[in-house]
Amino acid sequence: MNKVEFEDMIKQYGVDLLRFCRMYLYSKEDGDDLYQDMLLTLWKKRDKIDYDANVKSYALSVAIRIAKNRRRTWSIRSRIAPESSYEQMLDSGTQIKLQDSKAKQSSDPEDIYVNQEQIIMVRNAANELPNKYRAVIYLYYSADLSIKEIASCLKLPENTVKTRLSRGRALLKERLEAMYYE
Repeated sequence: MNKVEFEDMIKQYGVDLLRFCRMYLYSKEDGDDLYQDMLLTLWKKRDKIDYDANVKSYALSVAIRIAKNRRRTWSIRSRIAPESSYEQMLDSGTQIKLQDSKAKQSSDPEDIYVNQEQIIMVRNAANELPNKYRAVIYLYYSADLSIKEIASCLKLPENTVKTRLSRGRALLKERLEAMYYE
């Protein structure tokens, strides 16, 4: 991949990749850092990347690996020297401003508010899912990847991706029903 192809990749998939990074890490700041690290890693490996292959799924897999490595590093460090400020940060977590296409079409302020509240409720329920289900659901619904692309991105068999997607949906449905969401 040369410089022009790399720039085209960023123009074509940059917004989707940034959105995924922010959703995967629950915060704008951490997601932005992950996005930058992912782009830096892709830039360093640009000579080995085949532009004709599915670059988006490869970029998402790089982002997921970087996030997992950070989580693992943080876990090891927290066992050695725990940080109480991390719990405070989780308690005061940031929200990504959400807008639904239906909310944009409606001009009634009440409809807009109700739709945004529903999106926030679904997003929060999805954030509570175990990581293996949350990642598959985000890749499928937010990044618009097919099951085959998710399988190659996560280096899993397609049937495993289908199973995790199905179980993730079931868990999400249970959580939403528990919150009296219809």
